[in-house]
Amino acid sequence: MVTVRYSSNNSGGSWWLSKSDWEKLEKAGWKVAWRDKDFLGASATEASIKTESPEKAIKSFEKATGQDPWEEGCNCCGCPHNFSYVDAKGKTHYPEVARKTKFVGWR
Repeated sequence: MVTVRYSSNNSGGSWWLSKSDWEKLEKAGWKVAWRDKDFLGASATEASIKTESPEKAIKSFEKATGQDPWEEGCNCCGCPHNFSYVDAKGKTHYPEVARKTKFVGWR
């Protein structure tokens, strides 16, 4: 089991996930870090899930939100969706994504 962490980026001046999307993630088993006060209009900006593999977490994210996890977003602000996980040896891994939003593996 690994814990996959998700963080949202305000790419292009707006949040890509609505409050409804965060609620859907929660229903799908993600632990959403709800904010006491909205942050620039966001009810949440982070979530995590314990899963068998990071790939299963990504599929869960896609299914719950309907969003492309590899969306490029704004060219000055970066990707709207960020994922990572820590392996059994304590090393943090981030996805490698080639241009045109093609997932190529974990580094």
